[in-house]
Parts: sequence; C-alpha cells; structure tokens
Amino acid sequence: MTSFLSFSSVLLVLKLCSGEWCYQSQLSCRSECRGPSEWKKEFPQCGHQSQSPINIVTRKVKHDPHLTSLIFDGHENPFNMSVENHGQSAHFKLSQYVRLRGGGLSATYKAVQFHLHWGEDGGQGSEHSVDGELYPMELHIIHIKEKYDNLTEALKDSTGVAALAFFFEVLMPF
Repeated sequence: MTSFLSFSSVLLVLKLCSGEWCYQSQLSCRSECRGPSEWKKEFPQCGHQSQSPINIVTRKVKHDPHLTSLIFDGHENPFNMSVENHGQSAHFKLSQYVRLRGGGLSATYKAVQFHLHWGEDGGQGSEHSVDGELYPMELHIIHIKEKYDNLTEALKDSTGVAALAFFFEVLMPF
C-alpha cells in the first residue's frame, strides 16, 4: 500500500525555548523530560502568546489585508548541508544564501537550518496544531534576521527569528 504526504503551512515568528524538554510522543521513552503542557511551568519564557506549542484556532483567525506574499530567495537552489542529531530532532544546516522576506516580516531573514518532528507509525508528531489536531510530521525552516551572525544572537530579539512550519498528513489511496 502506498502513502502520500500533503502539507499545510503557517508562518510563525517565535522565540525557541531550551532546557530539559521533550515532545508528547517522547514522554514514554524519556520520563525525566517535560512535555509541552509543562514547558511554561519549568521555563517561564515559554509561557507567552508566541511560544511553542501553538494551537491555531481557525475560527479566531483574522484576515489582515495588509500582509504581502512571502518572497523566497534561494530556497529552490541546490546547496551542500550538514546534519546534527539534537535528540528531539535532526537539524539540517542550510546555506545562508537562502532568504525570506515579505509576508509582514520587518526585515529580510536568512536560513540557518531546518528540522523535522514526527510521530511513530504515522501517529501524532507535530509540535503545533490546528484546531487541536496534531499531525504525523511537521517541518520547520528556521530563518534569522540578516544582521545576526547566529541563532543565539537572533533569539535575543523578539522578532529575530522567523520559522516556517509545514504540517504533513499521510493520505491513503482509495
């Protein structure tokens, strides 16, 4: 049987949280970590409106006619990359010639890495949700403002990081 992946996307501008944390799907194998519901208790910087995990409630979404289209520069070009295992996810370092602008962003952002979050056997694995629904996999492409040299520096600015998130579903053929 063949499976197909489809995706929806959402732009998130957020500060990433760190510490001894994990995702819901990892709680059974790593009991000392803190799942998403505990993040804001253990890491107060994670308890704000633009922090992970985010549930997008579609009936509360408001259209902003002033937002422009996102402009992707270099995302389609081939380049070399390296991969690092960060425990919760594999991080793929990207060429900083890849840029993102428009869409209401205050500046041009350069790509630094992408990573994936996934569940077991097509189960829930996404970090974020839409109307409470988690997806089997979520891809994040992390960009930082051009003026910053690295992610650590960009995280000190509340608009220093722009992350593109893509949700994947497994579709079974008829």
